[in-house]
Amino acid sequence: MGRGYTEEQIQQVVEANNIIDVISQYVTLKKSGSQHMGRCPFHNEKTPSFSVSAEKQLYHCFGCGAGGNLITFVMDMENLSFIDTIKHLAQRANVYLPDPSAENDAESIKRERQYKLHKDAALYFHKMLIKNLPAQRYLFSRGIQEETIKGFALGYSTAEFDGLYKFLVDKGYAPQEMIESGLVLKSNRNNGYYDRFRSRIMFPIVTVTGRVIGFGGRLTEKSDKYPKYLNSPENTIFTKGSHLYGLNIAKNNIEGGKIIAVEGYMDVISLHQAGVKNVVASLGTALTKGQGRLIKRYVDEVVLCYDGDEAGQRAMVRGIQVLEGLDLTIKVLRLPLGEDPDDFIKKEGLEAFKEALDKAVTTVEYRLDKLAENYDLNKTDQKIRFIKEASNIFKNMTDEIERELHLKKFAVKMGVEPGAIVREMKNKPEPKRHSDYKEKPKDIKKIKKNSGIKAQEKLLSILYSDFKKAQKIISNIDSGSFRPDLLKKTAEFAYESVRNGKVPDAARLISKLEDDRQIKYLSSLLMTAGDAGENLDDTIINCISTVKVFNIKEEISRLQEQMNDFSLNEEELNEIYCKIVDKKREIENLQHKGREEF
Repeated sequence: MGRGYTEEQIQQVVEANNIIDVISQYVTLKKSGSQHMGRCPFHNEKTPSFSVSAEKQLYHCFGCGAGGNLITFVMDMENLSFIDTIKHLAQRANVYLPDPSAENDAESIKRERQYKLHKDAALYFHKMLIKNLPAQRYLFSRGIQEETIKGFALGYSTAEFDGLYKFLVDKGYAPQEMIESGLVLKSNRNNGYYDRFRSRIMFPIVTVTGRVIGFGGRLTEKSDKYPKYLNSPENTIFTKGSHLYGLNIAKNNIEGGKIIAVEGYMDVISLHQAGVKNVVASLGTALTKGQGRLIKRYVDEVVLCYDGDEAGQRAMVRGIQVLEGLDLTIKVLRLPLGEDPDDFIKKEGLEAFKEALDKAVTTVEYRLDKLAENYDLNKTDQKIRFIKEASNIFKNMTDEIERELHLKKFAVKMGVEPGAIVREMKNKPEPKRHSDYKEKPKDIKKIKKNSGIKAQEKLLSILYSDFKKAQKIISNIDSGSFRPDLLKKTAEFAYESVRNGKVPDAARLISKLEDDRQIKYLSSLLMTAGDAGENLDDTIINCISTVKVFNIKEEISRLQEQMNDFSLNEEELNEIYCKIVDKKREIENLQHKGREEF
């Protein structure tokens, strides 16, 4: 059927090429609704009747009847054989393909060995789970049933140092094959080998064609030494941004023309067990364009259902940004603060989840809701500022019909005429920016008044008012500690002035700005200079400590996110973990420093 190539090899090549990109090399295409139209390359015509569907990866000419897929188009245009077309497309996308006439192609054999090794590893882990009662009890305590364990082929990696290694040796695999799989590592202490995964529940990562290509592992007990989740690194058969956990099951259980995207393995499993089977996870990382295109092959709508905590909401925003532009309808299901899909479905049940799913909001509604969190809408002045800021969201929308519908709904909710918002949109000039100050107007709204920001504002007010205290400030904290960009630029301007023996000129700084909101913000901030009270030294000490602690906590958050990168090996993960511990010690030290350190 593959005419010399396996179905998987052909699919790999097709997935690596986009039909719009390929046909656009021969035909000028213009988007028309959900399709792309152009003049047919197979017959002469004046009016475009050649239609290409990015969603379905097909083309059709309403004039001459020509049609087909990516492969048939290139075959006809280039007059190539099937095999030569596959080779051509593979080369275009930089995809390796074995020579179909070479029976013993080394790379092909190597890949097949990896598929077999991973399948054997999955069988081994599953067998270990069946033998290990504590591991089974852990899953049962999480509400996972025996049928679900079998359906997802869950397993367990024992505490044995080299259990999988010895099993694979008995199966005839060479140490180098095991190392290339990422499941076995070479010891630095001796010439031995040890398992990457130990004392973990194992989640096989399976392709849509049913082949095991990697694993995720979760500790069953808390540990200060090892990360809770550990994932397979990328290898010859596994690229993390090209697969979705659970899609092999979800693709056969599509409901309502949508797929639900969640963060973790347990979210997928718990929802599936409860009856929500059209659910996938992005393998512990933020969604990628490749994963978005993979979803698009099966549905037109994706519902993002990430954890209700701050990290989950950041991942939600990133996911929206990635999926926009893929011609997908994107909706957001927001969970209560602190809950994840696994928690919610167990606590509230299937009907409550379905009700929440029916109430999933559009990305525009989600952005408006997130923006509203920064305002007290019971106060008229804040409500006005919110509506003005919200007009930017509408202004950035490209779909006229969608914009009008959302705008009217929002206007009714806010109790204003839609025309007022439209006028606000039209009256807003594109902001001009000085080359030294490139932050967008919306950056002002990003400056949320947490303790770190308040401390920075206080330090800036002193920097611009008290030269002697400013000298002490710049000797104890660098300007790079100020953020976001507007505060950093304000600090840099002051630091340069003080180092040149001059009192920072706030008016000169503000003259560099052209955005009204930035000007008003800094004017208000710097006009309060000199009102720090009698114990100015104590204020400075406390503010510097607060800013440093705030920034270290942000660095800890970034390091914790890095630990979700399953391409890292255990040594790299431990290195990151040690950095986190060091950062926490820095915070403890800062909190114990006194005036003698100033």
